[in-house]
Amino acid sequence: MRLPVRIVTIVLLLLGLAALLCRVAWVGDDALITLRTVYHWSLGYGPVWNVAERVQTYTHPLWMLLLALAHVLSGEFFYGTIVLSLVTALLAALVLMLSARTALAAIAVAALLVGSNGFVNFATSGLEN
Repeated sequence: MRLPVRIVTIVLLLLGLAALLCRVAWVGDDALITLRTVYHWSLGYGPVWNVAERVQTYTHPLWMLLLALAHVLSGEFFYGTIVLSLVTALLAALVLMLSARTALAAIAVAALLVGSNGFVNFATSGLEN
């Protein structure tokens, strides 16, 4: 059984995009605000910045819950955040590429993503992009 050219192209483009994103992966200092909240929550203090103060420091509940899940599964913050960011960025790229009807259109989508400084630089930053 032969795979359609479009599917093979998308898989190869995603592998290349994953390699690029892994090469430039980083965790931004603003992500540490949410990670500190996740840390306190994992210790049983609730999703707070300071233990004695009930102040919500995150503006993205879903992303915070995903980071908490990554922390539970990995047991640490740095690589779990990068992997979660990488997976969500690649899923977004996959959705965009699958919406392309031809292999050439999928290549154009990948070229636009690679050419976007915002996408490449912040895809693995640990922020809720």
